[in-house]
Amino acid sequence: MIRVDVNLKKPTSMSPVDQDNLAELLSILKPQSSKIVCVRLLENFGEDYDMSLKAERTILTGLQVQLRPSYIISEKDGIWIHPNISQCRTSYTVTSKHEPVLQADIHNVHNRFGTYETSRVDEFGIKSSSNHIVIDSSTCSMDTWRNILSKNMRATDLYAYVKSLKLCEKTLESQKNILQANYNMEGKETIEGMPTLSEMHTMEYNCFNSNGDSFAFYNGCVATNTEHIILVDKGPIHGYLQIESYQDDENAFKNIIPTSFGFRNAFYKWDDLRSEHRMKLLQINWGEEQCSTALMRKPKILDTMSIEKWASKSGVSVLGTYSMNSLILPAHDISSKLPLNTILDITPSSKHLTDDAVNVKGHGVSGYMQKYSLMYKASEVYVPFEVKSKLTLQLLTDCTRIKEEYGVQLLNPEIVRDGKIFLPRAVLEKYI
Repeated sequence: MIRVDVNLKKPTSMSPVDQDNLAELLSILKPQSSKIVCVRLLENFGEDYDMSLKAERTILTGLQVQLRPSYIISEKDGIWIHPNISQCRTSYTVTSKHEPVLQADIHNVHNRFGTYETSRVDEFGIKSSSNHIVIDSSTCSMDTWRNILSKNMRATDLYAYVKSLKLCEKTLESQKNILQANYNMEGKETIEGMPTLSEMHTMEYNCFNSNGDSFAFYNGCVATNTEHIILVDKGPIHGYLQIESYQDDENAFKNIIPTSFGFRNAFYKWDDLRSEHRMKLLQINWGEEQCSTALMRKPKILDTMSIEKWASKSGVSVLGTYSMNSLILPAHDISSKLPLNTILDITPSSKHLTDDAVNVKGHGVSGYMQKYSLMYKASEVYVPFEVKSKLTLQLLTDCTRIKEEYGVQLLNPEIVRDGKIFLPRAVLEKYI
């Protein structure tokens, strides 16, 4: 029997989808149940839908799996060993006013680099604000993750192997390089026009840890006995929640806090957003893709409970909120794996790009426009062109009508004409 601790009022409060996710997880762990200390589920437990699309398999988040040293880790354990191993969330305070042009070469799903603002009111009712930057990234590639899983090592040996890869150190070095391209790091000679950073804070998650007797992987969570000030990701649009943990007991389960609000299998739709919300989204750079699934995906916890209830229930106090001003997200061809109606819902169209939105000041749309011509992109949507796809077959069947109604030529008229496809004999002989 595998011991499962659920940080909810009762396990039955889990959605049917999450119950299915838990059942799949336990079925993978069951053959080595005697080598498992405990599985602990957090409020953000569930499927990481974007990462699942990228990895083309189920990836969970919001849990800690604690193992005995003899547990053999295999490819199947990728369901709970998150691909973004040793992800680091680093925050700085910006000590000089400046509107930076953010530049970053980030790749992994859920990596991001952005500017944020916090505001507080003191006991005399005086409001003050401060500016921050947060870079949240992992340099662990999909290939590295798959290679780790393929080792079929005991937990104790895999722990040592992953530590030898120095993934955290490599991620922090990568972040430092990105920051030095955008900011004047504290201690250096002041560079004109470049803001200065101070008060760095870094926390590592999606990582292995050990207490000497057992090994645990913290997926989408962090131990409060190592991190007392924690930035919890509310989602790319919503920013971060800065919290302080006041738990001092030694119980490992109670000392674990989610690092994100989780993910829902649901999206915000451009048509449903108010104009000011669209304006904010259009200041975000999501690369060359037509849309960003990470940007438009709804968070999990915000939809089920208020921030105050979550904080009280989790044993933490809320210090403030990091409101997003500008943001860079990695480009991933994930959206094309979604149903067509979802692709259309989360992809901005020309009607969403008003003159005010296109001319918005700052890094977002202006830089995006110069490089990729957003207005032009908004008039097109791409989908996978695969014969096994029902949509592809419909498009091919209707290619003549599409040309007549929309002036779009799907197929080369020199090859397809009169209802026939003309190919070199050598090509067709390949399919005999």
